[in-house]
Amino acid sequence: MAGYICIAMLEDPPYNMILGATEEEPEDWLDDLPLPSHLLCYENFKDTKVILKQFIQRLKVDGITAKADKAFSAPSHQVISVFIEIRDEAVINNQLVEDMGDEKDNEGSRLYDLAVEYEDGSNKIIPDLKKAFKLFMQSAELGYAPAYFSLALAYLHGEGVKKDLNESLKWAMREIESGGIFCYYVAANCFVEAEMKEQASDMWRRCFKERSTEEIQLVLRNYAKHAADCSVEQVHTKKIARLFGAVAEKNKDLAERNAYWQGAIEWLLANQVTNNIKRGKSFKRSKSSSLVTQQHVSEFIIQAGLAESTETGLMWLRFAYGQTWQNGMVKGDIQKVSWSEAFEIAIQFNQQGGYDGYNDWRLPTINELKTLIDLTNGRSGNYIDMNVFPESATWFWSSSPDAYNENGAWIVNFSVGKNYYGIENDSNAIRLVRNCAVLY
Repeated sequence: MAGYICIAMLEDPPYNMILGATEEEPEDWLDDLPLPSHLLCYENFKDTKVILKQFIQRLKVDGITAKADKAFSAPSHQVISVFIEIRDEAVINNQLVEDMGDEKDNEGSRLYDLAVEYEDGSNKIIPDLKKAFKLFMQSAELGYAPAYFSLALAYLHGEGVKKDLNESLKWAMREIESGGIFCYYVAANCFVEAEMKEQASDMWRRCFKERSTEEIQLVLRNYAKHAADCSVEQVHTKKIARLFGAVAEKNKDLAERNAYWQGAIEWLLANQVTNNIKRGKSFKRSKSSSLVTQQHVSEFIIQAGLAESTETGLMWLRFAYGQTWQNGMVKGDIQKVSWSEAFEIAIQFNQQGGYDGYNDWRLPTINELKTLIDLTNGRSGNYIDMNVFPESATWFWSSSPDAYNENGAWIVNFSVGKNYYGIENDSNAIRLVRNCAVLY
């Protein structure tokens, strides 16, 4: 019988624990208990009868006497620890109920998540790198791509398995072929350790040729580490070097905390190429004949729903997604979207004609978005110039992914005037921007 095995903690003595199996939702099982309780943990198994029997027997070995649907006394952490062991064995033996989607991919994902818990020692699990490696391998054999990177690192550093540069390179190349970005560094590192400088340099050349600017930013600090150590040739282009300053700024705190990265960040700063603004007599006027009145507000030239920065050469929409500009005012309510939706909205906005004759709007990078933080003209709780951007929101997405979290991206919180990282499924506001000045 498929269903849930649930553990609850009783609120009143003398007993403190109760466990049971149910085909209902765990919250419904909790509501049916005769004593006030709160749910500690649960899991959905394919055969609750067999798993529950194993669970009770394992508790007995640890000196805990328990029966299904009967209150008993035991240290809660000990009961949960045994439950985690039972759950882990069920994951390995494919005894958990599938949630949705492709069965093979779901199984690979579960094995991968369990491996991460053993690698990091999270969720009350004692770290075990050998067990983590075995689980990563099982996940990879099911074709779950994130496990390729974990195996490449494990073989590179000898964590949970004997160090093997050939095996590391094999899994790194598999991750690259599956669309990953981080294993360009792992593959290059394999060649560096093997004293094959030319091959390591070629790996970075391949990365800069094959991948997008947004992806390349995620590994530039790694390239800088190799370049600073003279482990590889300097193979970046001028276009790539324009990213160095932003990457160095993003990793400044890391360099201060970890001396390993200090040289890389200093190298990025020393080799950056700055985007200079080639100024004409004035900024280009709006294409719309109806918008002829310009106003200067702090660093901005504003024309109806547009704001051009004289310092950055960027043109901003004065209204956020969900709003419009009508009769000199912002109308409508801001709509918040996920990170992936934000990119689609920018594309659709341009396809539908854009705004005021311009159809090259995009999401701003985190460094571009941070230029709107105004601690002088903004007011407490909304550090953006409200004369330029009225009716603003608190959280805004940037286009910059988070280098430390593959499911995250950088956002700005204008209520405090700082940037943070957000999870891509979160909902935040977006403000579109375009390049206005000519850069060289």
